[in-house]
Amino acid sequence: MPAEDYSDRTERRWQPGHRVATVLAFGHLVLLVLALVAFADWYQLWHPDGAALPVQGQLGILVLVVVLVGATSLVLVVHEAVHAVVMLLIGIRPQVKVARDPYLRFVQTDGASLPRGKFLLLALTPVVGVTCGLLALIALGPWPGWWVLPAAVHVAASTPDVVYAVVAARARPGSQFTLVENGLLISEPVTESADDLP
Repeated sequence: MPAEDYSDRTERRWQPGHRVATVLAFGHLVLLVLALVAFADWYQLWHPDGAALPVQGQLGILVLVVVLVGATSLVLVVHEAVHAVVMLLIGIRPQVKVARDPYLRFVQTDGASLPRGKFLLLALTPVVGVTCGLLALIALGPWPGWWVLPAAVHVAASTPDVVYAVVAARARPGSQFTLVENGLLISEPVTESADDLP
C-alpha cells in the first residue's frame, strides 16, 4: 500500500477563545477540588489510621505552609523536567523560559513541528508519569500525607497539556503540531474530495 502524500498542506492556528479560557479557569478550580478529594481518599486507602501532619502552633502552621509550597514547586519543576527529557528523546532542543500566556509553560520546544504521536507523547508523559509517581509516594513513600496537596495541584495544573492533547487528537491524520505563544500551529494535509479525483 503506497504511503499517503501529504505534500499539500494548510496551516491553521488554534488558541483558546474566551469560552474555552473561562471553562479552563473554572475547570482548574473544580479539578483541584476533585483531585484533592481523590488523592485524600487514596491516602486513606493506604493509611487508614491517618496520622495527622505533625504541626502545632503558629510556627507549625508556618512550617506546614513552607513545606507544602516547596513540595508543590518541586512537583511542578519535575513535571517540566519530564517535558524537557521527552523533547531530548524525540530529538528537539528544549528552551527554558516563562511564556506570557495563560498556560505558563516553562519548558518549550525550539519551534519544532511534531507529528501527532510525538506531540501526544510530549504533552501527556508528564501528566501520566508524575501523577503515577505521586500516587506511589502517597501510598508507599515517606511522609505520605505531605504529597496529597502537591499531587492535586499538579493534576489541576496539567489541564493545558490535556487540552493540547485533545486538540491534537482531533486533528486530521498526518497533521503536524508546533507550540506557539498562546496556542498551537497545526499544519494539516489537504485531502482531495471525491469530486477532485480523475
